[in-house]
Amino acid sequence: MLIISEAFYRAVDKALGKTIDEPQFSACLPVWCHNIADIFAKTVFKTTLALDPKGQFDARNFGRMVGLLLRAGVFIGKEIEPILKKDGLLDLSKTDEKKIEDAGGIEHLFPVASKKFNRPIRNENQLFNQSWRHAEKWGIDLLKSQGRLFLHLWNQSIEEQHKFLCGIAEGFVTFMDTEGQFTGDRGRTNLYINLLVHWTEIAAMQKAEPAKSRRDLQQWLIAEAKIPISNDEDWFDHLCDEIGLVMKGVGRPVSPNQ
Repeated sequence: MLIISEAFYRAVDKALGKTIDEPQFSACLPVWCHNIADIFAKTVFKTTLALDPKGQFDARNFGRMVGLLLRAGVFIGKEIEPILKKDGLLDLSKTDEKKIEDAGGIEHLFPVASKKFNRPIRNENQLFNQSWRHAEKWGIDLLKSQGRLFLHLWNQSIEEQHKFLCGIAEGFVTFMDTEGQFTGDRGRTNLYINLLVHWTEIAAMQKAEPAKSRRDLQQWLIAEAKIPISNDEDWFDHLCDEIGLVMKGVGRPVSPNQ
């Protein structure tokens, strides 16, 4: 999860025009994974990026950011567990848990985390404990900064306070609507997420000998990964072209008339 999260953070910063550092946790990801993150930044996160205050206090945008945080809290606290139950991810066997851990590529994080946290990280527990401490500090710092903004808002006019309250309702549906669907979704969001979840297997197929083709990948996603996608070859090729997912193998021969 840390690997994918960093890819999204870098994509968002890039979309905002910020200078981005070299990837650390996400350095092991194939280019097509970073391309998916860039697509999310331009679609699903598009309205969220518009909230960037650019150093200026905007009461309505402040309200939108509060609404966004509330929506994220609702998703994590109320919605994510039923989704995981529906997908059978809360009652996994030890074998299935091991498969997911291997797919997550968590072993790639240990040397990077050791450098970032300035202490040796040798196993999963140490990684999560240190990550939690850093996330906790980030949350405390965020609350402190929000407290200063609320104090600033208290001293503003009634009109500004009204804009803030209106912004909360708008921010609540900025990146995810009340039905739990991502805004800006072009119908491929769930597929992109599934591709990211299975990035290690897909990356292995890209390097496999004998070489695998896009047809092999498409059928593997349907039959083995159980991802509900179309059998349409042209549609799948277009999707792969869009994210830069290249397979070494030769797929369907091109017709001489094309």
